[in-house]
This record gives sequence, structure tokens and C-alpha cells, in this order.
Amino acid sequence: MEVDHSYSFGMAKHLDQASVDDVMRRALPVAEALAGRGHRSFVVGGLVRDLHLGAGSSPDVDITTDATPELMKEAFADIADDLWSQGERFGTIGLRIGHTEFEVTTHRSESYDEGSRKPTVEFSTAIEADLSRRDFTVNAMALEVPSGRLVDPFDGAADLDAGVLRTPGAPSASFTDDPLRMLRAARFLAGYRLDPAPELEAAMSELGDRIVIVSQERIRDEIAKLLTVDRPSPGVRLLGRTGLLGLIVNGYDELTGEDVAQLVDSVSSGELVRRAAFHLVLAEREGEAGLAAHLAARRYSAREQRDTARVISAARLAADDELSVASDVGVRTFLACAGEFVGEATELLAVERLAGVMVARRVIDRIGELAGTEDISSFDPALTGSEVMEILGLDSGPEVGAALAFLRGLRLTEGELSPEEATRRLLQREN
Repeated sequence: MEVDHSYSFGMAKHLDQASVDDVMRRALPVAEALAGRGHRSFVVGGLVRDLHLGAGSSPDVDITTDATPELMKEAFADIADDLWSQGERFGTIGLRIGHTEFEVTTHRSESYDEGSRKPTVEFSTAIEADLSRRDFTVNAMALEVPSGRLVDPFDGAADLDAGVLRTPGAPSASFTDDPLRMLRAARFLAGYRLDPAPELEAAMSELGDRIVIVSQERIRDEIAKLLTVDRPSPGVRLLGRTGLLGLIVNGYDELTGEDVAQLVDSVSSGELVRRAAFHLVLAEREGEAGLAAHLAARRYSAREQRDTARVISAARLAADDELSVASDVGVRTFLACAGEFVGEATELLAVERLAGVMVARRVIDRIGELAGTEDISSFDPALTGSEVMEILGLDSGPEVGAALAFLRGLRLTEGELSPEEATRRLLQREN
């Protein structure tokens, strides 16, 4: 999954001129090739926004032009180290010059059918028309190449400076056309420390039901991107206030949104622990089965489902102070449950909703103490399934599974057993 890491930069009141000069220098061959055929070029997208924020340059550059894809291919043939045209039907030609990759797209305008978020795309000759279709004003800016002149018809730079999130046109029209933009609003709000324009939040509240036309995968991916920003809480709260959170996770509401906002801010930005924190309240309410059903419905991979459930289960188990701290059995059980995700489970355990920092630190100390007396890298039974079948004279079946479960229980309650001792205890159990 592609993750945007551009959110941690602070606000700046002007463009980063040194970085602008660097982008203009690298984009110049593209612009000159098109200008030689009578066409103009503009750098667009998140790069322009980030240059305004003082975030520096980027190894990849998006350009829009009034040239057609066919003409672009001709223009770039002599300057590109590599060229690809998989996006040609959408107006995009890709190329690499040195270490910079460019995606060059013909100016576009779009129209939407009410029942779909897939637009009908038409080419345009005007940069303003192309910028008008962007999701937010802060993304609707362009830099002309090679002059570096800022093209900002919707005052995106002023909105960045003022800390306001707006759409280029009416937000009701924008969100009706593409409801996924409502989830993107939450991400940009949180990532860039913006406040929603009143009309933007009102449109989200009014049009939240349209999220049903967005695929489960797109919703999943957008929530994942929100959870990567430094402090996702403002975005989570926005989703809670507008009712979208309840459409994403059944049973979540504005009050739940406040709980979830605190949870996701309380853990590090690791993808797994953030996902576990986001779904913790759901697991508390719906149990393991409810959590599994939700993650499956959102099209998380089998591994993502399994790992998320494992972290949450281990953290909730260890939140029982008596079980997790008072005995070696509790520590072994926590470690066996968490598996390779002990760090994530301990981090989730440290949130106040579960046990808090002091208990989590005590668990870490107890893990260290136990590691000094036995191998805690594995809690598998001392015998394999094949060895159990040979010892007991069994074929594969539920009796073998029961015997392995017995041995696993011994490993957790009594610690490490030698194969000889495990064999003796197994035979003793059979008798």
C-alpha cells in the first residue's frame, strides 16, 4: 500500500524557492519538448502543496499540459531514458529522465453519473478547468514551467496559510461526484492541521450515505492513509461528527469517535498497531467474531485480519493485571498469544482504556525476568504431531490435536519440558 509521508512539515507563508528552482530545472526538458510544439506545461499535485509548506522537492513530478498523449509521445521520444504509455487512454504518458520520473497528463475536465464515482473524462485546453476538478483547494495549485509562476485560481495557498480545508467548488457537488473525497477530507484535515470550512463539514454530514457507492477496498485504503499521519485524531473526530464513522464501522458514532481518536493518537504510527487501536472498541463490543466479520467485509487480507486480531487479543488478555503480572503463566500466555507482535501488543496495552503505561512497563519487566530463566522465543509443544502419533500409536486425527493441546498447556503452565519429560507426561495422561 502506498503511504503519503508528507504530513509532518510545518506551515510556511511562501513557496520554498530553492526547491521550486530544483523542480523547474528537472522539469525543463519536458517543458521545452512540449513548448517546441506549441504547448505549455505546469507542475501540479501534492508537490506544489508541499513546496508551499516548505517540505522540499520530490523524486517524482506530475505535470499537466494542453498537449495530447499522441503528441507527448512524439515530443518525449528523444529526451526520455524510459517511456511508458499504460495510462494513455486516461491522457497520461510516463517517462524517466535521469533519476526523475514524470507523469504528464493532458488537461482534463470530468463529469459524473450519480450512481458511480468513476468520471467521464474529457480533455481540455485550460489549466483552470483541470485544477477545478481537484478535490481540495490546497491541491488545486500549479506551477508553470519554466517560469515557476504560481497558478492558484481557488486560493489554495491562502487556505494553507489560514489553515482551512475547502473544495474548489461547492462541496456538495464535489462529494456527490466522488464520495471518497469525504474520507480524504479527514486525512488532509489531520495531516496538515487544517480546519474544515463550515460548508465542507455540513456537506459531509448531509451526503455521508453516498459512501456506499465506494468500494470496500477504497474505504479501507483511505482509512489506512489517515492512520499514518502523526495525529489522526482530528480526522477521526470529523468522521464521528459527520456520521461517516458509523458508516465505516458499524456501531461507531460521535462518542465512539472521541474514544477512537484518543486511542489512535496514544500509539505510534506503525500500521498494525494503529489499525488495532482503531478497531479496539469494535472488538470490545462485538468480540472476536464481530471483529473478524468487519475486517473481512472491508477486504483486509487474511494476514492483516489475523495480525490485527492477534494484537488486540493479546493486549486485552494482558490488561487483566492479575493474569499478566502476577504469574509466569500469565506472561507466557501473553507472549504465546502475541507471537511476533509483542511490541505492538504491549504498546496497545499501555493505552489508558486497557491497562495504562505502568502495567505495560511491569509486563515488559516480567518478560525480561522470564527470559532470564527460559527460552521465550517459542511456546510450541515439546513434541511434534508425528512424534505424538508414534508414541501413542495413533493415526492423524482429533486425538493427536488433543494431545498437542495438552502439551501446549504444560508449556504455558510449567515452562520448558524436555522431550523425555513431555513423553512421560503424555503417557501418564493416557493411563
